[in-house]
Amino acid sequence: MDRNALTLPSTPDQQGPGSGSSSIFLFLSLFLLVLAFFILLVSISTVENVKSQAVMDSLTSTFTTVLPPEYGPDRVYDPRR
Repeated sequence: MDRNALTLPSTPDQQGPGSGSSSIFLFLSLFLLVLAFFILLVSISTVENVKSQAVMDSLTSTFTTVLPPEYGPDRVYDPRR
């Protein structure tokens, strides 16, 4: 068996014309597998209204203190004023 047949090309001019597309294909297929896994997780999950409301209340109280007091959740903060 020829020893040169077992080595990978080391420079870009020695690589074949489709070598970059195989890594893109691999990345895309991995991304789609991860996406399918999380879609499956969401589809079998259950929504608990008590916990969801607790999270929303916590986020609302956290981010409404960032704005000046004259601005509430119904008004938009305009830094040019």
